[in-house]
Amino acid sequence: MKVVVFFAFLFFAANPTVKPDRNGKQTNPGPDLKTEPTIAVVNNCSPAKDKAEAKTEAPERDASVRIDWEGLGTWALVFVGVATFIAIWKQVTETAKATDAMRRSVSIQEVSLKQWVEISDWQGGEDIWRPDDDARPHHLTFTFNIVNPTDYPVTLNRAEWRIAEQTSDISFDGVILPPKGAHPTLAWYDLTMEQVESYGDKSKILELDIGGIIYFTDVSQNAQSQPFWTRLDCAHEKGVLGTKPYKTSGWVVNEKAWKKQDGESQKAK
Repeated sequence: MKVVVFFAFLFFAANPTVKPDRNGKQTNPGPDLKTEPTIAVVNNCSPAKDKAEAKTEAPERDASVRIDWEGLGTWALVFVGVATFIAIWKQVTETAKATDAMRRSVSIQEVSLKQWVEISDWQGGEDIWRPDDDARPHHLTFTFNIVNPTDYPVTLNRAEWRIAEQTSDISFDGVILPPKGAHPTLAWYDLTMEQVESYGDKSKILELDIGGIIYFTDVSQNAQSQPFWTRLDCAHEKGVLGTKPYKTSGWVVNEKAWKKQDGESQKAK
């Protein structure tokens, strides 16, 4: 009997929900499926604790006045980009203006440094040179001036010319021609036998067309070439009576040659 009571004690100790029936029957009721379980809500927050926590929490900002920092950053970048574009555009415009001004200045400077030469003051042709050497034909000699009308010196290199159908040339070997200066140059023309007779014996006017090129170096060390054309009217013992430059209607009269004719001055053709 004691043993039965001991095991009963152990059984109830291990299963406290099982209660002995007063009538001596043991019951172990299971969960009642028809009755809903009761949910107990435990409120661990007291009013005092809520007040304390409310003091430590930061107040929330109103969503309507929230600043959109990301949007402001985007607009700031747009503004910086536009400002940079305007600055670059202004710089490019100013650079273009400066470049144009420099080009105009260079053009004006080039115009001011533009140099050329002129051919003037044809003389000679009074006498027929009759050399003793039969290899050398009878010929006329002429002189003319290469003139520098500019304000800067030029360096003469070479001259080539054609008188009628005869060509000749001369080298100057770097002669410096100063501003407004003139350099005398010698030229000659070989007469045919018919010209010797008509010019020397019959004193007929000899007409000679002349063209040539003067090669020189300007003050900027640029190689230049200056063409020239003219026409000569020559008389024996009087020389060059007049010259007619290329594309001009009037003749330039040689007063000295014209005055040799009986002391009378004659008009140009």
